[in-house]
Amino acid sequence: MERVKIRRPLNSDRQEIHNLFKDVIKDTFAREGLSKLVDDQQGELKTKIQYLKSDLENCKEKRQFLLAIDNAEDKIIGTIEYGKPNELIQNIINEDLVKYPEIGTIFVLPTYQGNHIGSKLIETLLKDINNHDFHGYCLDSGYRRSQLIWTKKFGAPNYVLNNYWGEANHHMVWKKDL
Repeated sequence: MERVKIRRPLNSDRQEIHNLFKDVIKDTFAREGLSKLVDDQQGELKTKIQYLKSDLENCKEKRQFLLAIDNAEDKIIGTIEYGKPNELIQNIINEDLVKYPEIGTIFVLPTYQGNHIGSKLIETLLKDINNHDFHGYCLDSGYRRSQLIWTKKFGAPNYVLNNYWGEANHHMVWKKDL
């Protein structure tokens, strides 16, 4: 039996997913040297909770989540979601993105990072995107650590907003065809 399975979220998962969001956001901000930006962390958490709520209320046209579950511990260890590209991506790319959903909220608990959980989530999500007759996908990141991972996985970004988040803190956007 495979240790990690991917599935859609259930209403009963809500609190565990909220806790995962909190843990990963806190860890990410700390690793990026942004721990003092408490309001930004709370804003990101609030957005992710709203996206999940929308999905659980069957508003799939907005966002759809997948979960990574550690079968051995029966524990949610990661999430990924996709949906309509955020406003920043739409403004930067400045073209019709109806057939290019945004991949977002790729969160893996810190103790599970480095074990290809994110890669498994991405692989499953890309199959789902491909099955929905999309032409491709897009994603963005302002976190340096994530930017390194996405550049390794998806190649150079199509767009770079230099110093967007302050001196030497850039924002990157990828648009990929299937």
